This record gives sequence, C-alpha cells and structure tokens, in this order.
Amino acid sequence: ASDVYKRQLPDWVAERESTAGRATVAGQQGDIDATATSADPLPVEPGEPAAEAPVVGAQQPAVPRPTRPQTADPEPAPEAPQRQTPADRPAPPAAPTPAADPSATAFTEAMTEGLARLDQGELAQAQAAFERARAIRPEAAEARDGLARVEAESQLLAIAHHRERAVAHEEQERWGEAAAEYAAVLALDASIRFAQEGRQHSAARQDLSDRLESHNAHPDRLATDPVLEDARDALDEAREIDAPGPVLTRQMERLAERIVVAETPIPVVLLSDGETDLLVFRVGRLGTLERHRLELRPGSYTVVGTRDGYRDVRRALEVAPGKGEIT
Repeated sequence: ASDVYKRQLPDWVAERESTAGRATVAGQQGDIDATATSADPLPVEPGEPAAEAPVVGAQQPAVPRPTRPQTADPEPAPEAPQRQTPADRPAPPAAPTPAADPSATAFTEAMTEGLARLDQGELAQAQAAFERARAIRPEAAEARDGLARVEAESQLLAIAHHRERAVAHEEQERWGEAAAEYAAVLALDASIRFAQEGRQHSAARQDLSDRLESHNAHPDRLATDPVLEDARDALDEAREIDAPGPVLTRQMERLAERIVVAETPIPVVLLSDGETDLLVFRVGRLGTLERHRLELRPGSYTVVGTRDGYRDVRRALEVAPGKGEIT
C-alpha cells in the first residue's frame, strides 16, 4: 500500500499489512498484480490525491471511505453564457474627432459670405469675400468660380446701365451721347446686337443733326450752289424720319426757311463809268457798262473792275434777304 493510503488506516492495520507483504513470495507477484488490477479503485473526490490500491493477500478490515461534508443546499450550477447578437453588443468607442483646420473654416466662411452677397446683388462685398477665399486657398476652383460670377454679374449690370443711359439720350435727341453709350457696351462685349444697331443708328442721326445745324448757323453759305444742294439733301433726309422729335422738327423748320430765302433772288443794280470792265465772282464777266440790273441770291459777292492804265478796283457786295433793290 502507498504511503498516502497508509495514513488513512489505523496503526495496526498498517503494521499487519507491512508484515504480510514481506512474506509474500515472488511467485505470487503475478496473482497479486492481477488481483490489484481487477479490484475497483477507491473513488477519488475532486481535489484529493489519488490513493494507491492495497496489496491483496492479507486480511484487511473494511475502511470507511472518506466523504465530503454535504451542505444543506447544493450550489447551483453556473448558468451558460448567453449568445450575444450584433444588436446586443456594445457599440465600439467612437473615434476621436480630429481638430478642425482653421484655414478650412476660414475658407468656408469666406465662400459662404461671398455667395450670400452675390445673391443679394452686393457685388463689391462678394468680390472681397471671394478674394479672401482665394488668398487662403489659391488652388481652389470654388474661389475662382465665385470671382468669375462676380465679373459676369458686374458686366451685365454695366451693360444694362449703358443701355438705359443710351435710351435716355435718344429720347432727348442727344445722339452723340447715345452713340458713346452703345460704344461702351461694345467695349464690354462686341457681339451684342442691340449695341451694334444702336451705335449705327445714333451715329447716323448725329451726322444728320450736325449737317442741319451747320446750314442753319451759316445761311450765307447757301449762296454757293454745292452748299445749297447739300442743305436740300439734308432736309429731305430729315423729312423721311418717322415721328421726329422736337429738336429735329425745329432744325427742319429753320433750314427750310433758310433754303427758301437762299433760293429767292434779290434785285441788284450795278453802276459804272462805261469804260471799266466788270467781273462779278460766282456770276461771271459783265463787260463795260454804266448800269446793269442783276438778280442775285442772298450771300456775299465780290465785284472787280479793271481798266488799262488803272489799278483794279475790288468791291464787296452783300446781298441780304428782306431788302429791296440794291444799288
């Protein structure tokens, strides 16, 4: 028997077992091993060292098996852990939020202000906001697009402003100023049709107005046939205009009167010594005479008298309308 087992028996049993074991012969060893092998081992409680089987061949009293004390209430078996579903599992901890980039915040604020100002028509403030955004991020397409929108809106406003002023000048028959406003529109965009047509129309009207004013301001020039012919053409052109304004109407009325006066001859009587050869510029050579009656259109004339052995004589002749015979 093992030492462990011996400690569980009374002293006398241990001594007897020891004596019997020494008397056992070698030939019986196989039977003892077989008997020991077939014997049921003593139960081993959990937590206790296993006991060795006793040697068979000696009488051994029955030894009570050690038992564990029983408690009044057995401990309940631990519950099996429940299987957790994905919904029951606790959410993983949120990743830490990175600190905001100050430049990104400033860029976003500048772009937001620029777009708001642009929607409100505050172009100067919008441009300043987009400029700030571009300074923060020069490579950002959003800032460039914002500035392009400001430029386009500014151009549209400028075109509308020039067109409004051009129409106002046209209503006042200030054709030169109207043509200048249309030219300003074409400087912004040369493809705008209304500006092309407006400049052409205003320039033509300004040219006609200048011609009418010139003939009205210098009626004496109408005594010259080319000048009188141009005055007639200008008046005919003005009369073809539909719904002429008050300025053009006055110009046409005045020029028509001056043309009538210029076309109405005035009787003029020239007196000479009968030996002097007379020449009237714009009329022709009259020869020697003592008295000669002419009908001249109003204007300025020059009479030159020549005679052999004498100096030439030159006299200015002003033929003014509204007067009787001039001598």
